[in-house]
Amino acid sequence: MNFRKYQYQIAYFSAAVFLLIAAVIIGCNKNNNTNPPYAIKNFLTLFKSDSTDILPTDTIISTSNIEGKYIAISGNTGATEGLGRISFQLFTLQDSLLTSQEVMDFFRPDYHVFAVQLAIPKQARGEVYKIAVTSFDKDSNEIGKETFYGMDVLTCDPIPECIVTNQIVISLETPENTPDEPIYISGSINGWGAYNEEQYMFHKNPDVTNCYCLSIPYAPGYSDWQLTQIFVSRGSWDTQAVTESNDDIHWDYTSTDRGQIWKIKVLKWRDK
Repeated sequence: MNFRKYQYQIAYFSAAVFLLIAAVIIGCNKNNNTNPPYAIKNFLTLFKSDSTDILPTDTIISTSNIEGKYIAISGNTGATEGLGRISFQLFTLQDSLLTSQEVMDFFRPDYHVFAVQLAIPKQARGEVYKIAVTSFDKDSNEIGKETFYGMDVLTCDPIPECIVTNQIVISLETPENTPDEPIYISGSINGWGAYNEEQYMFHKNPDVTNCYCLSIPYAPGYSDWQLTQIFVSRGSWDTQAVTESNDDIHWDYTSTDRGQIWKIKVLKWRDK
């Protein structure tokens, strides 16, 4: 009987030790979480129709509003043990810092969806940039970093006359040899009408050489353009914008996914 009693005591003691060891292991794992952190995901929402992750070789095109120009970045990131901050930086190709932002308020402690606008300084417009998105945990440890490129297509900004509520704004940059003549758009956007319709004539920026803009309403019944082909000219086929090899060129905008401001850069005129 005593031997059986000792057997039970040993079994109880072994079980208690096992539970104690298990509790310690669980506690250690909880305090020293070895699960991999969330990866940073950056994807375009303004210029792509899907949510494909941006690669370092991808380029984000700038967009504009009445306050200036910026690179739009959206995506998500997280940390298994809690986010501390997310850093967004805009550099020149020579690694000089132009603009930076930090986010420290999060959707939830371990996960955050972000949508950030990195402003492009006026003195650095019309360039290609490096962009870095870095996330840190609560202890300031770097969780992950993604870098890619951004590009400012135009150095021109729309003037106030071109910013009209619920209308598309077209911003235009022309070559240095552009004559001081009216510039128009035509094509499917005006029903293949004349090259020189007054309502499709650009406003000239009085302060910036070779910069123009124009505001146009949406097609009747639509909140975006379903199909748009834009030709740019100084009022005729002979003065139309062409490629550097003198081939015809037009710009297609099938929706407002590119943002409320469309950008066109003329490289050459047919007669110049």
